[in-house]
Amino acid sequence: MVARGAVLERPARLVQVLRLLALYIVRVVVSRGILASRTVRRVLVLCVTVTGLLMGSLSYLFLRQSGDDAQVAVFVFRLMAGSALLWALLSVLVVRVLVQGSPEMMATTTLLPVTARERQHAVNVLEAVLAACVSAAALSSFTTGAVLAYGAPVMAEVLACVVLPCLSALTVLLILCRLADLAMAVVGIGGMRANIIVLALMLVVVRSWGWLADYTRRVSASALDGGEEPFTLWPLVFHDLLTVHGVPALLLAAVVATMTGAVLILLVPAPPVPVRPRYYALRLPGRLVALAPSFSYHLAQAARSRFVVDNLMISGTAAVLILALRAPISSVWALEPVVMGGFFHYASVNPGLLVFLPRQNTVWLYAQMVGAQVVIVLPFIVGALLLDAMAGVITPQASAIACASVISSAVVTVSVGSIMPAHDDNPVSVLLGTAIIGVILLLAALMLGIVQLPVVVNISAAIVGWIAVAAIGVAGISYNRKVSHS
Repeated sequence: MVARGAVLERPARLVQVLRLLALYIVRVVVSRGILASRTVRRVLVLCVTVTGLLMGSLSYLFLRQSGDDAQVAVFVFRLMAGSALLWALLSVLVVRVLVQGSPEMMATTTLLPVTARERQHAVNVLEAVLAACVSAAALSSFTTGAVLAYGAPVMAEVLACVVLPCLSALTVLLILCRLADLAMAVVGIGGMRANIIVLALMLVVVRSWGWLADYTRRVSASALDGGEEPFTLWPLVFHDLLTVHGVPALLLAAVVATMTGAVLILLVPAPPVPVRPRYYALRLPGRLVALAPSFSYHLAQAARSRFVVDNLMISGTAAVLILALRAPISSVWALEPVVMGGFFHYASVNPGLLVFLPRQNTVWLYAQMVGAQVVIVLPFIVGALLLDAMAGVITPQASAIACASVISSAVVTVSVGSIMPAHDDNPVSVLLGTAIIGVILLLAALMLGIVQLPVVVNISAAIVGWIAVAAIGVAGISYNRKVSHS
């Protein structure tokens, strides 16, 4: 009876941990960031509404070009099934990179009468929720446009080709990651478990690009020659189920898939994340420290952070994959994970700066944070450019665009970390901050695309947008430091 009671209490303990995590998100993530301002919330709601309307309208116009031809609509949805799986994979990869460094967020639960395994289980549930939110945000515009274009009758196709494939892929990927984590823990692999899983996901992402092209070709060929046999393309299993057995069978499959996914996410155990150092013992040149002590503080934060060191391993593997698979993209793109340390930079350095430099100029502080990220990634950019030159298949223009993107990402990540400081390295602040800046940039891009301005004007607008993102970061620093002093 005691053992049975202990088993029955586990769901209740998990719920308690999840409730505490929700309270943490409200009080630490939302209430201590710019979202605490009612004016900011109203402006963001307006931006999200306008962006959603524009994206839905563009999807509507794209879909309506086919007129009322049901066969064309079904063809578009069948193509979308492959994209839904790819978005699910990308969502799991992004969230996994962010969540793997967040054990500090669980420090608030150490006083609860729960085991370390149950605390990690709660983090995995949070990971699943975040991955589902990222996928939903990526696929919402197409779904909205489809409903507007074809009305309620198309909901079955949306469910069969978008919702259920994405939901099933998320469940399978998350459970496979958890089982791989358990297997590596059993054989004694410690701190490298998270990195190995991320590298495996990156390999799957790289391979998926070729798979998606082949999938698109087969779907297009089947549309031209009269169609393939049902249940031959696994992304279309729910679509074929709808075609062969009708809506009731699809709804039954939806209920079964949802319940199965929820049970697996809740019941499959997860090993506790091993304790790892937050910083590595890397020495900076003594002359640099003497000449620029303030900048050296930021450079040490960037160079010694485990986020940067771990992501360098990920970037190196990605660069090797790009070269080995002869992917038609610049190796510089592989360095995007390196600048992700900017998400956590401000939250890490701000407590010390409030003590030693409480009145430091916010523009200068922001410039130093971005400069530290750029100095770290710059030598690797040079190495990636040499790889591009040796490969001989990447144009200088493509390499230059990749370099500009990586440098711009450093600005964006630092700005995100400044407006929504990632206290305790929590991933929720990063995703919310990225969503805030992403919505603003997407809205501006949509406006420029609608107006159809000349290329020179678009480039100038991109530069202005880059400056605006930096200004948002500076404003975030000013706001958060003011709140810290009050």
